[in-house]
Amino acid sequence: MQETSLDYVQNRPRPGGAVEALEGISRVLAEQVATPQLRSLMYLAGQSVARSLPLNHCESLSELEEAVNRILMNRDWGWLRIEDRADDVMFVHGCSPLRSWFGTRHLAWSGGLLEGLYAEWLHQLGADTQLVLRQVGDAEGRDDILRFRFAHAHQF
Repeated sequence: MQETSLDYVQNRPRPGGAVEALEGISRVLAEQVATPQLRSLMYLAGQSVARSLPLNHCESLSELEEAVNRILMNRDWGWLRIEDRADDVMFVHGCSPLRSWFGTRHLAWSGGLLEGLYAEWLHQLGADTQLVLRQVGDAEGRDDILRFRFAHAHQF
């Protein structure tokens, strides 16, 4: 387990009682709505959450990472590491709560929540409209790592 994950798990607050409700909602939604629409719905929900938790001005990726981690860790939502690469920026979200909130069967669409959250925060901070953020791959490993790529739209 990564050191960041271990620190997170050791210092996280006790889980609330909403998990059972979220799992039940997930089952009902999955029975009624197709996966692409559920993912879009979660994306919109993530945007809404980001609007209710606006970020202060961040001048660098390290400041952004710090600001986001304060929000995530205070809410027991995991942690974020931002990797600045040659052609893109990778948002690596560890200890994602999505599996416990929505269940393993719903990871294909529940990642839209974090995707919408990060996309909206980037928009609030003035990201160019030609830059987009998209989840790449599925949850990885015991740390439930999710990866989101932030790049020019033509690179997807």
